[in-house]
Amino acid sequence: MPSDVKKWDVFRRPIRPFWLGTSVSIPVGVNNTFGPRTTVIDARAWGYRQLMAEHFYESRGGTFASGETVTVRHIIVYDDGSEDYYDRSFTTTGATDYTITAPEFWYLRNSTKIPVAFVAQAKSNMSSTSVTIAIVMKGWMW
Repeated sequence: MPSDVKKWDVFRRPIRPFWLGTSVSIPVGVNNTFGPRTTVIDARAWGYRQLMAEHFYESRGGTFASGETVTVRHIIVYDDGSEDYYDRSFTTTGATDYTITAPEFWYLRNSTKIPVAFVAQAKSNMSSTSVTIAIVMKGWMW
């Protein structure tokens, strides 16, 4: 697994752990169109220069219609403005625990770029939906 440690300088800058105690709601778009981008956390908004995600917990509530698929896009934003993302689709309510050892984190890490924000979007393949998506996250900011 790629390491972010080489980017961290604990001797010159403080490292701040973060834990979002309140979940961030991700609006679900309809007709196979992603809803608005929702920032879960942005290190720059807290006065830091780098984000290192350690864990995020995503819950899916409401009711899935027959044949409904909801896709959640997890986006990592880098300091140069570029992004990487990973899509995951669901057909039932429930929750997914993503830890740093989960395969999804391979898509959210880049060994040559500095991550600064975590953003999410969601979409349903139906014309309307009652599915809700919420994300809680923890990690470190430098």
